[in-house]
Amino acid sequence: VLREGRTRALVHEGARVLVEAIRPPVSLLVLGAGPDAVPVVRLANELGWDVTVVDGRPAYARAEHFPGARAVLLAAPEAVADRVEVDSDSVVLVMTHHYLHDRELLRWLIATPARYVGVLGPRQRTLDLVHDLRDQSALPTDDVLARLHAPAGLDLGSEGVEEIALSILAEIQAVLAGRRGGPLRERKGPIHDPVA
Repeated sequence: VLREGRTRALVHEGARVLVEAIRPPVSLLVLGAGPDAVPVVRLANELGWDVTVVDGRPAYARAEHFPGARAVLLAAPEAVADRVEVDSDSVVLVMTHHYLHDRELLRWLIATPARYVGVLGPRQRTLDLVHDLRDQSALPTDDVLARLHAPAGLDLGSEGVEEIALSILAEIQAVLAGRRGGPLRERKGPIHDPVA
């Protein structure tokens, strides 16, 4: 039940019991503290997610810019791995807007079990980053590439930073729920999975 994150009715020692999965808040790591990270953190906070923001620039990595974040850390890309923990329940969004920083962060992230790794920016830019990592013998496996979402977000026609934040968080939610993120009217069957 915990692994699936779904409530289930089970038979245990002849008794029918309802087992409810109560999972901890989603752990979102935002790498980059530019102005476009502000709505991501604000919306994630409103969803009840546990958000950590990391940036290497003192002018950006400031707690007052991200009042909903649990932590705002100042760390260079090569030092992030020593400052934060990423596990198989973690979701990570790379939005530094700096090619070399993103490459350093992806080098670290491909070795983590993060459930979702999103990269802001054009698809070709991320393909170039992956190609660079392969050239440097940091070979991303198929499993890693399946967890890599670039460009991050669902195709909602987003233009402004708030709309882009919504698109990214919607994609993360869909991934966590094991869904595709399409229109509900196209879903076959009920909106919510029935309790077994």
